[in-house]
Amino acid sequence: MGETRDDRCELAFSLRDIGASIVPINILNPIPGTPFAEIKPPLPMEILQTIACFRFILPRQELMVAGGRAVNLRDLQSMVFMAGASALMVGNYLTTLNQPVEQDLQMLKDLGLDPSWDKHGFSDQEI
Repeated sequence: MGETRDDRCELAFSLRDIGASIVPINILNPIPGTPFAEIKPPLPMEILQTIACFRFILPRQELMVAGGRAVNLRDLQSMVFMAGASALMVGNYLTTLNQPVEQDLQMLKDLGLDPSWDKHGFSDQEI
């Protein structure tokens, strides 16, 4: 939303200081008609570097990559785990669609990761 790298690092330190245990990382998805429609989201490598920075500052916290992941990272989504993420939000978001849950589960399987996920009927999107 226009913050700098220093702003993001300062946020990570603040989250560490207050003892946050789960840290969702949302990435701007500019939507026409909203106040942030004209703001450019960070480039994919900047997003991955931010995740790595958060992992360095928050080594024991759950880092969950959530909103804006698919639209901003595109084919680099699987790299969030190499950067230090430990979780993904799957399914649709409040105002936008995400990629199908099955696609996320296949990505985890391809990476050799076990989502330890019980199917609860979240298959609400077509592949």
